[in-house]
Amino acid sequence: MIFSKWCRDRPCGLTESNIGMFLWSFSCLQDLSHAWMLLDVCRETGVMLDGVSLSGLAFSCRQRALYLDEVYVLNTYLSHGAMVPVVANLSAMIMAENGNAEDAFNLLHALGNRGLFNEVSEQIWKATVGKMHRFIIRKHLDIKTGENYAKELTLLSEVMCNAKRGNVESICTAIENYGSQDLPATKHWLKVAGGTKAEVLTAAVHIAPEDGVALEIGTYCGYSAARIAAVKLSRCSSSNRTPCVITLEVDLAHAAIARNVLAYAGLAHVVEVVVGHSEDTLPWLVSQLSIKFRRMPISFLFLDQRGSRYEADVATLEESGLLGTNGIIVADNVLKPGAPLFLWKLAHNPDFTTKVVSVTEFAMSGVEDWMIISMYHPLRWKSEQHSPPEEARKLEWEAERMRSRAHQPDHGGRGIDFLDWADFSTRMRAGFQRMNLGSLTWEIAIAELETRRSEALLAELGSPPVNITDGHV
Repeated sequence: MIFSKWCRDRPCGLTESNIGMFLWSFSCLQDLSHAWMLLDVCRETGVMLDGVSLSGLAFSCRQRALYLDEVYVLNTYLSHGAMVPVVANLSAMIMAENGNAEDAFNLLHALGNRGLFNEVSEQIWKATVGKMHRFIIRKHLDIKTGENYAKELTLLSEVMCNAKRGNVESICTAIENYGSQDLPATKHWLKVAGGTKAEVLTAAVHIAPEDGVALEIGTYCGYSAARIAAVKLSRCSSSNRTPCVITLEVDLAHAAIARNVLAYAGLAHVVEVVVGHSEDTLPWLVSQLSIKFRRMPISFLFLDQRGSRYEADVATLEESGLLGTNGIIVADNVLKPGAPLFLWKLAHNPDFTTKVVSVTEFAMSGVEDWMIISMYHPLRWKSEQHSPPEEARKLEWEAERMRSRAHQPDHGGRGIDFLDWADFSTRMRAGFQRMNLGSLTWEIAIAELETRRSEALLAELGSPPVNITDGHV
């Protein structure tokens, strides 16, 4: 009773992030009634919540197999504007995955009657219903100016308009074209590992052990998950095992858009998207891999979330024993905004052999970034772990400050221009060179990487490293 009164008195006086923190906390409880009450009051008082605020409750529903509640959250709190068909498509997929084909059919049929049936809807219809439909297929989404998640919704719309359904390369090309040709004029940036970063990513997947699951932390709109899945399917003899890629996303809206992109690519059965904060989802995922997949190892790990989480998330997987021997870890955005503490720890951990690859940031000409490729080969003995130097901690603070500026509340990061990023990358590089990285890390340019075959790169990850250079690559 007291809590109910507090809910009705306070939400309008709290920021969205404050409400999101309360909702996340309530979603961790065994009894979810407080979470539902807070959500209902937000709806009654007109408080709009974003996908990050809703992700904790969505994850709790997933944990407890409350798929109808998960669908309720999606349709009640995210289904507005251009998100309506996106949410309906995802809801139909969730219904079908849980054996409720009839409700999946009804959702898609209602979408068709509203004139919102699109290419993704048809893909799901064919997989779940099978028979022909009579609906007109819409090629694009009607996105209003200033709509939440407009950038990501436009990405999905561009994919449906310009990419061939079921063709991963065509879909990734459409995403890259949108990010490199259309967005720069709007002073927005698309946070995908495209261009030369995609080449590094796919080369690394090729050298990972064939058996095992690929795990990505930081789905965004599904671009890199599609890239990873395409390589896994091309080289894995047991590719019919589902899923072979698992990807974690903290924003429920991004995850919904990603699942639409992946369905359009024909990868819905190959890529599993898990919504929630990695600190919550990883322990649960470890238990699921142990139970459902008989402790299948993680043979490839792509870190593309907040850089300050890299160290903790890798430690969780190490402690679980599921990070496979000779497994490959790729980390993006190591230079910008940066992951100084993670890089320092890898450089001083004999369980990892690491390369630092210098690349040009996707769709940011003249802006340097680093990616890490690391092989995990755990030793039976553990050496003494030293504390990072003050320089590494200072750089970590700088990285967090820049990251906060980049993630303004427009769901895309509009607070830093390209010249600022270029200057920041240069300063971070100089800071890294002042750190004691020893001889455990070496640096190569993307031009070198492109000329090497996967076998050669694999051999080098097992060979003695060289020192990081002082000059530009």
